[in-house]
Amino acid sequence: MDISATAFRQPDGLGYCILADVSLTNTGSKETRIEWDKEQKAFFFRRASFLAGRTPSFTEDPEDQTGMNPRLTLNPNAEAISHVIRAGATEHLAFAAHVERPGPFEHP
Repeated sequence: MDISATAFRQPDGLGYCILADVSLTNTGSKETRIEWDKEQKAFFFRRASFLAGRTPSFTEDPEDQTGMNPRLTLNPNAEAISHVIRAGATEHLAFAAHVERPGPFEHP
């Protein structure tokens, strides 16, 4: 699994957009199916603050975290039930979230 992310201020100045790409690679010799659980979300965006040693501290406040499952390609308003990853293949899952403000940074 590999995760890459980028964030940028929205052009209207009303917050930030965070985009993440999650790559899942099946290194086995058989295809596999991942069933997404509606209750336990697959991916989370969490607000983080950075302490003096630049160590991140992640919030447990439900209002500062967004959990989501992958969406259907043909209908991005609906969650996918599952994904099949063929043997030796890589699937890319895209996630996006809007946040109103960045996490705080505490200077040393």
